[in-house]
Amino acid sequence: MTDFFEIPDRWSMPDFVWRQSLADMALDGAQEREGVALWLGVIEGDTAAVRQCVLLRGPGVLKRVNQLAISAELMNTVTFAALDRGFILVGQIHSHSPCATTDLSYPDRYLGISEPGYLSLVAPNFARDPDTALTDCGVHVHEGDSGWRRVGKAEIERRFEIVNGEAIPPLVIGDEL
Repeated sequence: MTDFFEIPDRWSMPDFVWRQSLADMALDGAQEREGVALWLGVIEGDTAAVRQCVLLRGPGVLKRVNQLAISAELMNTVTFAALDRGFILVGQIHSHSPCATTDLSYPDRYLGISEPGYLSLVAPNFARDPDTALTDCGVHVHEGDSGWRRVGKAEIERRFEIVNGEAIPPLVIGDEL
Protein backbone atom coordinates (compact mmCIF):
# COMPACT_ATOMS: atom_id res chain seq x y z
CA MET A 1 0.00 0.00 0.00
CA THR A 2 1.26 3.49 -0.81
CA ASP A 3 0.35 6.39 1.46
CA PHE A 4 -0.62 9.44 -0.58
CA PHE A 5 -1.63 11.66 2.33
CA GLU A 6 0.13 12.68 5.51
CA ILE A 7 -1.55 11.91 8.79
CA PRO A 8 -2.74 15.12 10.46
CA ASP A 9 -1.18 16.15 13.76
CA ARG A 10 -4.53 17.50 14.98
CA TRP A 11 -8.26 17.23 14.32
CA SER A 12 -10.76 20.02 14.91
CA MET A 13 -14.55 19.75 14.86
CA PRO A 14 -17.30 22.31 15.42
CA ASP A 15 -19.51 21.57 18.41
CA PHE A 16 -22.62 21.56 16.22
CA VAL A 17 -21.24 18.70 14.08
CA TRP A 18 -20.65 16.66 17.24
CA ARG A 19 -24.22 17.33 18.47
CA GLN A 20 -25.77 16.61 15.05
CA SER A 21 -23.87 13.33 14.82
CA LEU A 22 -24.93 12.13 18.26
CA ALA A 23 -28.55 13.24 17.84
CA ASP A 24 -28.97 11.41 14.54
CA MET A 25 -27.34 8.22 15.79
CA ALA A 26 -29.57 8.35 18.89
CA LEU A 27 -32.63 8.17 16.60
CA ASP A 28 -31.35 4.85 15.30
CA GLY A 29 -30.30 3.81 18.79
CA ALA A 30 -33.85 4.31 20.04
CA GLN A 31 -34.79 1.61 17.53
CA GLU A 32 -31.98 -0.69 18.78
CA ARG A 33 -29.79 -0.31 15.71
CA GLU A 34 -26.42 1.17 14.86
CA GLY A 35 -26.26 4.70 13.49
CA VAL A 36 -23.67 6.61 11.53
CA ALA A 37 -22.63 10.17 10.65
CA LEU A 38 -19.87 11.09 8.19
CA TRP A 39 -17.67 14.16 8.48
CA LEU A 40 -16.59 16.37 5.59
CA GLY A 41 -13.78 18.84 5.98
CA VAL A 42 -10.48 20.21 4.80
CA ILE A 43 -6.80 19.85 5.60
CA GLU A 44 -5.38 23.12 6.92
CA GLY A 45 -1.65 22.75 7.45
CA ASP A 46 -1.24 19.95 9.99
CA THR A 47 -4.94 19.93 11.01
CA ALA A 48 -7.90 18.04 9.61
CA ALA A 49 -10.77 20.47 10.13
CA VAL A 50 -14.30 19.04 10.07
CA ARG A 51 -16.76 21.44 8.45
CA GLN A 52 -20.04 19.57 7.92
CA CYS A 53 -21.95 16.53 9.13
CA VAL A 54 -23.40 14.09 6.59
CA LEU A 55 -26.45 12.01 7.52
CA LEU A 56 -27.33 8.99 5.39
CA ARG A 57 -30.85 7.92 4.49
CA GLY A 58 -32.69 5.39 2.37
CA PRO A 59 -32.04 1.92 1.05
CA GLY A 60 -28.34 2.65 0.46
CA VAL A 61 -27.65 2.41 4.19
CA LEU A 62 -28.43 -0.66 6.25
CA LYS A 63 -28.68 -0.17 10.01
CA ARG A 64 -29.23 -3.13 12.34
CA VAL A 65 -28.45 -4.08 15.92
CA ASN A 66 -24.92 -5.29 15.11
CA GLN A 67 -24.52 -4.28 11.50
CA LEU A 68 -24.00 -1.15 9.49
CA ALA A 69 -23.48 -1.17 5.72
CA ILE A 70 -23.29 1.68 3.23
CA SER A 71 -23.66 0.95 -0.48
CA ALA A 72 -21.01 1.98 -2.98
CA GLU A 73 -23.61 4.07 -4.80
CA LEU A 74 -24.42 6.06 -1.67
CA MET A 75 -20.71 6.57 -0.94
CA ASN A 76 -20.25 7.82 -4.52
CA THR A 77 -23.01 10.37 -3.88
CA VAL A 78 -21.24 11.45 -0.68
CA THR A 79 -17.98 11.80 -2.59
CA PHE A 80 -19.51 14.00 -5.28
CA ALA A 81 -21.26 16.14 -2.63
CA ALA A 82 -17.93 16.60 -0.83
CA LEU A 83 -16.13 17.56 -4.02
CA ASP A 84 -18.89 20.02 -4.96
CA ARG A 85 -18.31 21.78 -1.63
CA GLY A 86 -14.50 21.69 -1.80
CA PHE A 87 -14.33 19.13 1.03
CA ILE A 88 -12.94 15.67 1.56
CA LEU A 89 -14.23 12.88 3.77
CA VAL A 90 -12.10 13.13 6.93
CA GLY A 91 -13.87 10.71 9.22
CA GLN A 92 -17.00 9.16 10.63
CA ILE A 93 -18.65 8.09 13.83
CA HIS A 94 -20.92 5.12 14.23
CA SER A 95 -22.52 3.51 17.23
CA HIS A 96 -22.32 0.05 18.70
CA SER A 97 -24.89 -1.72 20.86
CA PRO A 98 -24.70 -1.62 24.67
CA CYS A 99 -23.31 -5.19 24.54
CA ALA A 100 -20.42 -4.26 22.25
CA THR A 101 -17.17 -2.45 22.91
CA THR A 102 -16.04 0.83 21.40
CA ASP A 103 -13.26 -0.99 19.57
CA LEU A 104 -13.42 -1.41 15.81
CA SER A 105 -15.16 -4.59 14.74
CA TYR A 106 -13.70 -6.83 12.04
CA PRO A 107 -15.83 -5.16 9.30
CA ASP A 108 -14.95 -1.70 10.66
CA ARG A 109 -11.26 -2.54 10.56
CA TYR A 110 -11.02 -4.42 7.25
CA LEU A 111 -14.02 -3.57 5.07
CA GLY A 112 -14.43 0.18 5.55
CA ILE A 113 -12.47 3.23 4.49
CA SER A 114 -8.78 2.83 5.24
CA GLU A 115 -7.06 6.04 4.18
CA PRO A 116 -4.14 7.42 6.21
CA GLY A 117 -5.37 10.03 8.69
CA TYR A 118 -9.01 8.94 8.38
CA LEU A 119 -10.91 8.90 11.68
CA SER A 120 -13.26 6.14 12.74
CA LEU A 121 -15.04 6.73 16.03
CA VAL A 122 -17.32 4.30 17.84
CA ALA A 123 -19.94 5.71 20.21
CA PRO A 124 -21.14 3.47 23.04
CA ASN A 125 -24.70 2.38 23.84
CA PHE A 126 -26.19 3.23 20.43
CA ALA A 127 -25.20 6.91 21.06
CA ARG A 128 -28.32 7.34 23.19
CA ASP A 129 -26.60 9.64 25.71
CA PRO A 130 -26.57 13.22 24.38
CA ASP A 131 -23.76 14.03 26.84
CA THR A 132 -21.38 11.52 25.26
CA ALA A 133 -17.90 13.05 25.19
CA LEU A 134 -15.20 12.37 22.64
CA THR A 135 -13.24 10.49 25.32
CA ASP A 136 -16.24 8.16 25.93
CA CYS A 137 -15.87 6.89 22.37
CA GLY A 138 -13.36 4.61 20.75
CA VAL A 139 -11.26 6.99 18.66
CA HIS A 140 -9.27 5.28 15.92
CA VAL A 141 -6.88 6.76 13.37
CA HIS A 142 -5.76 4.94 10.24
CA GLU A 143 -1.99 5.14 10.06
CA GLY A 144 -1.33 3.89 6.56
CA ASP A 145 0.74 0.73 6.28
CA SER A 146 0.40 0.00 10.01
CA GLY A 147 -3.42 0.17 9.85
CA TRP A 148 -5.79 1.32 12.57
CA ARG A 149 -4.66 2.52 15.98
CA ARG A 150 -6.90 3.30 18.92
CA VAL A 151 -6.04 6.66 20.44
CA GLY A 152 -5.76 6.90 24.23
CA LYS A 153 -7.47 9.54 26.36
CA ALA A 154 -4.36 11.70 26.89
CA GLU A 155 -3.68 11.74 23.15
CA ILE A 156 -7.34 12.58 22.40
CA GLU A 157 -7.12 15.54 24.76
CA ARG A 158 -3.87 16.69 23.11
CA ARG A 159 -4.69 16.16 19.41
CA PHE A 160 -8.47 16.62 19.14
CA GLU A 161 -10.60 19.65 19.81
CA ILE A 162 -14.27 20.47 19.62
CA VAL A 163 -14.64 24.18 18.96
CA ASN A 164 -17.55 26.60 18.97
CA GLY A 165 -18.94 27.15 15.53
CA GLU A 166 -21.89 28.79 13.85
CA ALA A 167 -24.26 25.91 13.13
CA ILE A 168 -25.05 24.90 9.60
CA PRO A 169 -27.56 22.17 8.78
CA PRO A 170 -26.25 18.68 8.19
CA LEU A 171 -26.08 17.43 4.65
CA VAL A 172 -28.68 14.67 4.26
CA ILE A 173 -27.86 12.20 1.48
CA GLY A 174 -29.99 9.36 0.19
CA ASP A 175 -33.64 8.83 -0.55
CA GLU A 176 -36.14 8.24 2.21
CA LEU A 177 -37.80 4.85 2.11
